[in-house]
Amino acid sequence: SERPRPGEDPGAGVGGLRHRIRYRFDNLLAKGTSAVLIWLGAVTLATVVLSSLLLALAGVTFAGSNEDSFLEDFWQSLLRTMDPGTMAGDVGWGQRLLALAVTIFGILVAGTLIGVIASGVEDRIDRMRRGRSVVIESDHVVVLGASERLPVVVEQLAIAHRKQGGRTIVVLADRDPAEMVDAVTAVVPDTWGSRVVYRSGDSTRRSDLELVRLPAARTVIVLSGPQGDVGVARTALAIGAELGGFHRVPIVAELTDLSLAATLERACGAMVHPILASQASARMAAFALREPGMSQVVDELFDFRECDLYVRDDDALTGVAFTDIVGRYARARPLGRVRPNGDIQLNPAPETVFETGDRLVVLAQDRGPLAVDPAPIPVKSGRSRGAVTDVIGPEHLLVVGWNPFGEQLLEHWTRRANPSSTVEVATEPDRHPEIGSRVGSLGIDGSAELSTAAIADRILRPDGRPAIGTVVFLADHRLDRTEADVRVLLELA
Repeated sequence: SERPRPGEDPGAGVGGLRHRIRYRFDNLLAKGTSAVLIWLGAVTLATVVLSSLLLALAGVTFAGSNEDSFLEDFWQSLLRTMDPGTMAGDVGWGQRLLALAVTIFGILVAGTLIGVIASGVEDRIDRMRRGRSVVIESDHVVVLGASERLPVVVEQLAIAHRKQGGRTIVVLADRDPAEMVDAVTAVVPDTWGSRVVYRSGDSTRRSDLELVRLPAARTVIVLSGPQGDVGVARTALAIGAELGGFHRVPIVAELTDLSLAATLERACGAMVHPILASQASARMAAFALREPGMSQVVDELFDFRECDLYVRDDDALTGVAFTDIVGRYARARPLGRVRPNGDIQLNPAPETVFETGDRLVVLAQDRGPLAVDPAPIPVKSGRSRGAVTDVIGPEHLLVVGWNPFGEQLLEHWTRRANPSSTVEVATEPDRHPEIGSRVGSLGIDGSAELSTAAIADRILRPDGRPAIGTVVFLADHRLDRTEADVRVLLELA
């Protein structure tokens, strides 16, 4: 056995010829297909030369030779390594045995050659399938990372550019491209003319970022992955290193930590746009708790299928009051303005005058030019004095289950909640201390219930009337997604 005994030096005895040959051969195989092919060619050449020398020393030749020369013997030996049938006409046991040895060697070389070539072709196809070639695109959108939001991002990008005939979307992530294709096509069966190109690589490495041609890209989107905000920050810094700065291409980065988002924006400049996805979702969810119907309006505005929000530069609006801008477009409705310092003013006072550098926030069908209505809609000055009020009465919120999203949801909900509002969190007893302290820090009356057994009793009074205002179900992130969904459905039933 080659395994060293206990206490024995594992390197002892490795200086023999067999170990040296095996070591050299392993190193040769590690160099790839081309090195093995060169080695096989060299061994074959040596065998053919040896056979020719033996024939010359013995003063004999193979059948089929036209002359008695070393070159002719070399040629006949080479033929027998390639074609076993060539040795059928040999006469004499010496020639036959030599021809047999050369032919058997040729069969072994041919089999090895076929295997090496097949392995090399398979490796090349695998590399092509994994996407390791540089994309030949320009003005394309680059998506770095492959989180669960990748299909939605690809879908919205495709819809947004459908009227322009589509756009190339390049996705780079440390995953198998086949897996990404399956994940995206399961949600996005139609890309509306856009072409999605997948590349496999680490977005924090400059060598892999070269595959997607960042300098020629239109926009870069960084999705949060397994490394979280740290991975997003590392990717952003790698993008800056690849581009030679952050002033060339807009970068949209998905983060969860507000302080890190501010630090990244301050360090990298105005071309880096951090998006706090979880915070935005919590705000919309809290908004939907109070006005359930308005969640559909928000979803419509965030979807590129119909009307969308755009920010437009229009020097003709300078010096014009907002009341004169609202009704001047045929297929668009102005909503506000973006100041030169980045401040956003939605639904400003009617007498607000647009100044130099102000940009128009508009709700429009597409990104095309805004058509001026020949008969603009007259807008009455002054604000409506309807029954709309900002006064909110006491509310009672029941949260069933708990996950990190719950704290953000309640934080945004309590900002507009009446001080007399209450919150109940129904969850497992082992989570009461953690959840109770977080609910108590929100500044409203709250409690963590002991179990979820009495949820139905808390939703309905004995007379069948609702006992609480709103019920929120949160999936437990400690469980598999399918199991968490099943639990929510069972609780709803």
